Amino acid sequence: MDGIKPKKPIWKKWWFWIGLFFILPFVSLLIMGSVGQSLPEDTTIKPTNAPQAVITQALNQAPKYVFNVPSLVGKDLDGVISVLGTPEGQDPTAEQIRLGAKEWDKTFVKDGKELMATYTISDRKIVDFFISSEDPSGATKDKSYLLEIGNLNENDSRYKVEFVKTLKDPSLFTGVKIMPQ
Repeated sequence: MDGIKPKKPIWKKWWFWIGLFFILPFVSLLIMGSVGQSLPEDTTIKPTNAPQAVITQALNQAPKYVFNVPSLVGKDLDGVISVLGTPEGQDPTAEQIRLGAKEWDKTFVKDGKELMATYTISDRKIVDFFISSEDPSGATKDKSYLLEIGNLNENDSRYKVEFVKTLKDPSLFTGVKIMPQ
């Protein structure tokens, strides 16, 4: 055994570390990319260091509204359209305007709920918003639900809230009208 050097382990060779330096980041990126693509879009990862009570509280504080009406106050019809998208309904015809129409409305639908915006034809300024009851009867007793849909607060100074009563039973409401102040 004279003159024969024992073989070095692979991790003690210089070319192993150079190769590892260049190959390891590439392999890591491939693995992370394939893991990320295999998760569904709506997957959320719960922080492991947060207590369950904190997570539950955060979920309960998430917005439950459909339309953020306070953010629309002060916008004209074009501003509302830029936030909510294309509304339902036609513009008034020249004949309707000639016959005296001064106001018109557009309806925005989101998650099965409706928000109607009434505006003046001449300057497209918003006159009011209306959130209708989604009950099949067309009426509801639940004021808080109507407010929740629009992210509304009855005491907000930026707008006035008026519950629209049904004709047959004043304890029921067809919806809530919101008038910018």
